[in-house]
Amino acid sequence: ITRQVIIERKRLWTILIWAGICIFVKPHFLLLPAALVIHRMVARRRFFFVLRDPDVVALFIIGIAYAAIIACLFRDYVTVIFPDFVKLYIPVQRSLIVGKKLVYGVILLAFLKWGLKPVNENIRRAVNGCIVGAMLSGLLFLMQGKGNYYHEIPFLFFYFSGAALALHDILRSPLRSSGAGLFATFVLLVAFSCLHAPVLFGFPTHADYRKLVLTQVADEAGPGKTFFVVGEGMEMIHQAAIYSGHVHASRFPDLWFLTGLLSGWGKEGDNARYADYVAADIHRYKPAVMAILHGRDYFDVVPWLTMYSPAFREEMTHYIKLGPRVDNRRSYFRGATLDYDHFVTYDIYKRAP
Repeated sequence: ITRQVIIERKRLWTILIWAGICIFVKPHFLLLPAALVIHRMVARRRFFFVLRDPDVVALFIIGIAYAAIIACLFRDYVTVIFPDFVKLYIPVQRSLIVGKKLVYGVILLAFLKWGLKPVNENIRRAVNGCIVGAMLSGLLFLMQGKGNYYHEIPFLFFYFSGAALALHDILRSPLRSSGAGLFATFVLLVAFSCLHAPVLFGFPTHADYRKLVLTQVADEAGPGKTFFVVGEGMEMIHQAAIYSGHVHASRFPDLWFLTGLLSGWGKEGDNARYADYVAADIHRYKPAVMAILHGRDYFDVVPWLTMYSPAFREEMTHYIKLGPRVDNRRSYFRGATLDYDHFVTYDIYKRAP
């Protein structure tokens, strides 16, 4: 749109509407189209005229619809969940990915652009856009600070798109063939990817997941029953639910609020409120079996919940503590970053008949 390329009206609006919906899945990524719109304002030197462009109008309409749906159907998200998310979750920093990797990626793109200098002017502009997109996406990744690899996907998209465009334009002239340049670009990017992040093998199979400790715990719930786990992360709980076929008895896939509350980031009454949320879920779903992470290196959540929630204290009268169950986190992450021995202990509780 900035370059005023003519696109069929029906196709244009279809693309913009679906793109807007995808962007609002992660609303903070509005930073990317906002940067493009600001660039357009500077390039055209016209402010209000740009606000009438189709992409701006599409984002505005979808934004209003998004806000209306939240206000009408998910009002608690605005008044309760989002404020708690800001104060209890955003400050948590647990990144497992070194930020230097993102910096190196931007430097490499800049070298391809200014060092080797693609011939085609349009390619140079596109690579510039990819550099800006990679920088903004990398900034968002670092700001989130959670170390979740899927947060890195937007950065990788711009990174590889820019590198592919630049390399193809640089290589096709000496190779005297666009096809040969395309093949060489593909080989170089695959080789670089494998060197930078080698392909890992040994991931758990479907059969392996069915044999894991938490899956077995969920299976012990019995037909049509639910289970409840407090562990190190939601990844293992999701797998236990999927491969056992049992529902996890909580609105929380992970007690994400606990670190913030224990760090004193909440206000008066937050501890009791969240403890009551957990108690309400147990009362509603009545999990037949529970596995609660326990050990010298872990916070014992049961006394904390018992202290702040009389309702939780009442619910625990329906459970019998059977004893510990040892698990190795490595079993869930073979062939991945956490592929090393890390033993944890769960206290197992069974609901009394």
